[in-house]
Amino acid sequence: MVLAKNTTVYLQTQLGEDINLSELIVKMGTNRNQLNDAFKTRYGITVFAWLHEKRMTLTQKLLKTTTLSILQVGD
Repeated sequence: MVLAKNTTVYLQTQLGEDINLSELIVKMGTNRNQLNDAFKTRYGITVFAWLHEKRMTLTQKLLKTTTLSILQVGD
């Protein structure tokens, strides 16, 4: 699923940003149903579940490997 892969590449660069579904589907040139179907087929989860997992992984990494406070990482 090229759509899912292209979306993950884009989202990796936007992990710290607010992501709006309407803007995301325009950016990816698709619609909500196609995007969610592509993600569920490729990853077994929704776009925002995938995004949440990646953000939590990044948060864990930052807390373990930097001197940033929890508040700083949260921002």
